[in-house]
Amino acid sequence: LSHDGSASTGEYYTGTGSGDTSWAPIMGRGFYLSVTKWSNGDYATATNQEDDVAIIARRLGFRPDDYPDTPAAATSMALSNTYFFAATGMVHNHTDIDCVSVTVPAAGSYISAAITPFYSATNTRGNNLDVLAQLYAPNGTLIRTSNDLSLTSASFSSIAVGAGTFAICISGTSSSISSAYGSAGQWNVQGNVAVAGSTFTSTTTTTTLPATPDPQLCQPPGAVLVNGTIISTNPAGRKYQNNMYCSWPVTAPQGLVPVVTFLAFNTQYNSDFFGVIAEVEDPYSTGVPYLGAFSGTSLPSPVYGTSSIITVEFSSDAMVVSSGVIARITFQLPLDTTTTLAPTTAPTRCSSPFTITSNGSTVWTNPPGTLYDANVNCQWTITTPTGYLPVMTFLAYNISKVAYTNDRLMISDSTSTYFYFDSFYQAAPAVVYVPVPNAQITFYSDNSGSATGVIILVTFQPQTTTTVTSTSTSTSTKTTTTASTSTATTTSTTTTTTTTTTTTTTTTTTTTTTTTTTTTTTT
Repeated sequence: LSHDGSASTGEYYTGTGSGDTSWAPIMGRGFYLSVTKWSNGDYATATNQEDDVAIIARRLGFRPDDYPDTPAAATSMALSNTYFFAATGMVHNHTDIDCVSVTVPAAGSYISAAITPFYSATNTRGNNLDVLAQLYAPNGTLIRTSNDLSLTSASFSSIAVGAGTFAICISGTSSSISSAYGSAGQWNVQGNVAVAGSTFTSTTTTTTLPATPDPQLCQPPGAVLVNGTIISTNPAGRKYQNNMYCSWPVTAPQGLVPVVTFLAFNTQYNSDFFGVIAEVEDPYSTGVPYLGAFSGTSLPSPVYGTSSIITVEFSSDAMVVSSGVIARITFQLPLDTTTTLAPTTAPTRCSSPFTITSNGSTVWTNPPGTLYDANVNCQWTITTPTGYLPVMTFLAYNISKVAYTNDRLMISDSTSTYFYFDSFYQAAPAVVYVPVPNAQITFYSDNSGSATGVIILVTFQPQTTTTVTSTSTSTSTKTTTTASTSTATTTSTTTTTTTTTTTTTTTTTTTTTTTTTTTTTTT
């Protein structure tokens, strides 16, 4: 194969684009871009139009096709734990289609799935496949297509379906900057079926969760679809590595939201971040809707998803490494985020330090219609009433995009940074839920450039405390059956529910075990 060049860059074409879909030909220079593919010279100003795939195939042939090409012949995926399915395969050239299927047992159900290509755990993503996914009904009718031109993954979220066998067909596709030629490689499908009539139980007791003896380690994206899965940035007793990037797409059954509960947390402060994104989103793109981004040594409060899908990610730089993060993913009912305090509207301008104690206060880096000043360092300390936590809604967000600018906005406490936004995030962040009552907003600017700045509405929302206590008594004799007594009590700031069930037998020998678990959660 000859080198792929261009009229503008010479013998080696350096590619184009940024983020998830940034691309260059393999025979060019794609060291720092996410996607590399064999090429036929179909990009602008190409100097080499040879057909890479055809040349390789004449000498090596193609690997055998591992899945059928049509929905009718799709390979079946079994449901595990009643609700979950998974498969992995290889699109062996850019014209190949791989079809898998899942059988839905009842009408009124929902299908969710995440379809991802291979991603590297370090440095650039390195994938060769850009995924196109299509969902077909039992009669072969196309129901839904997923092909976001800004992503290389695909997903279906809570698609309403009836009973029957539904097929997911996967192929290579084009992006907004590169053609479908050469789009081939490994894919992974993981999803769930929310079956009509099923009851999902929200609980903090680990006895009701599937066994997870080994954490799902930091790796190229691997979907989390089992309630109670434990994820970790590194093996126990070791530190995470430099220059890591990994993510876990999470999909909860219909009607539930994923909850990330932290069991251990130790990362390089302000450099290595563990984040939770509000949906399946390209972490490299601008305007990523973060629900939380954490660094330091403080154990964050649980993070609740706002829908059935989130993405959990971790990234480290090339400097200090630490003992890392362990977290448990559970599926629970959504939190009630009703604000119960009346808001106020007094604005606060970025200048000297301020203390915010009023629900509904507005924070801005500069008055609307102006640019923020150079070389500022301003802070707003937030103090909430007892039993409340701060929530920050971004009304405007525009930080200088000048190259090498150091302008940034952080939300932190004395030991940990919870959110960090700089010129990389070009769209307004999502609503930020802060897990500590006394937080601080800090804004820095240098003298390299300016912009229209940031406006944040600060509100206070109730902190919810949930206590679950379960007691079981087993009773048996040589001739009688077992009996059990269990009591569960759940208490929050707004709702109290008590359920008691009792079954008894006559002659008994009794053993009693009591487990109490208490957690604090944040809306």
